[in-house]
Order: sequence, then C-alpha cells, then structure tokens
Amino acid sequence: MNRLALLLCLLLPCTAVNAQTLLIRGAKIHTVAAAGVIEHGDILIRDGDIAAVGTGLEAPDGAETIDAAGMEVTPGLVNAFTNLGIVEIELVAQTVDLSTTDPLFGASYTVAPAINPWSTLLPHNRMHGLTTAIVAPASGHSVFAGQGAAIRLGEPKDMVMNDSVAVFASYGAAG
Repeated sequence: MNRLALLLCLLLPCTAVNAQTLLIRGAKIHTVAAAGVIEHGDILIRDGDIAAVGTGLEAPDGAETIDAAGMEVTPGLVNAFTNLGIVEIELVAQTVDLSTTDPLFGASYTVAPAINPWSTLLPHNRMHGLTTAIVAPASGHSVFAGQGAAIRLGEPKDMVMNDSVAVFASYGAAG
C-alpha cells in the first residue's frame, strides 16, 4: 500500500516533478480508458504531464527511471463532497468554517476563501490517492448552504481550481 501511495504522489502536479522527465517502468497500470489495465506497463512523464502510457517505452536522455515492478498505478481519486480544508478539528470551533449564520448570506456564501491550504488533512488524503475534491458548505440557517469549491491537492498556492463549482442546498427538516 505504501508503494502505491508513493507512485500516486509522484504523479501529482508538483514543482519537483514539473521540471523533469520521469519514466515509471513495469507497473500494473489502470488507465480507466480504452486501453484498460496494462500489465507491466510504463508511464512517461515530461514536465509534470503524462506524455505516454504503454509497454516498452524508451527512456529519453536525462530521464529518471523508477522500477515499479509489482506495484499498481491508478488515476487520482476525486472526492465529490467533502469538508477538507474548512474543518481541521471538528470540536474546536475556530477551525470549522462549514457554514454561515448570517441571514444576509445563503446561496451567495462561498467556502473558497475559508479553505486552509496548509490543513494537516490535505497531505494525508493526497498520500492515499486523493488528487481532487469538491469542498461543500453545510446548511446554516436556510435551504441554500452556499457555493462549493473545486480544489486540487497539489501545490497550496494553486489549490482552488474553481471557487464556485456548485450551489448546495438542504432539503428536509433543516431546510
């Protein structure tokens, strides 16, 4: 499991990987595409982007090669409904930015400015394969909880991909 986490971390868009060429050799690759699962496959990464996936790929000059025999590589996982970055410790009110109680806000409340790019929960989730998430507000005082944000669990400075990806609402007794 730790070896898989290491490979997933290498595939994340981060500064160290962006500036180099990397060839991952011999892994079982789950492509989630027409190619399906490639046994003993290779992945060529150039400047942080996947340039080729297949078998028997040649390592370009200066490429770092990683032997991934016996390991598996999957695409990054996406959590489509989470409070990552807006809740650090649930029982400490100062670290919870789930909702607003201001009656002037509802659908216009957005969680993006409250997302903590240095949350200790982000690296833990990234290490287990989560690369993208939709951070959703909780319903505070009305039907509309507010606007959720799409985040990338890579570099903290470029974390928010879209600060208003969806409007969340609460139906039922709370709404």
